[in-house]
Amino acid sequence: MRSRPVLALMTLAGVYLAAHLWSLAPALEDIDSINFALGLHHYALAQHQPHPPGYPVYIAVAWLLRFLTGDANSAFVAQSIGGSVVAAVALAGLTWRLAGLPTALVASAI
Repeated sequence: MRSRPVLALMTLAGVYLAAHLWSLAPALEDIDSINFALGLHHYALAQHQPHPPGYPVYIAVAWLLRFLTGDANSAFVAQSIGGSVVAAVALAGLTWRLAGLPTALVASAI
């Protein structure tokens, strides 16, 4: 019986991931994303690479992902999708504990 909610949460994560894969950003699109990418190569807040407050954890995770993806844009996109999937599953897990599985799936789908 315990495996049913876990399977539902994993299915939710898979559907969420698949729904976002088709709409990936093909390139850096504005000055903020460019400054974040510059911050991966040379972290310098005085030069707005990235802009203050600097987002050190965000940059560190993207820096690690860049080695897997090969470029800054793909690293930021992977980080964004990964964070979204984790947030959706966490929301579903919390809502499942409070209101039951059907409500959890609806809340995360929204």
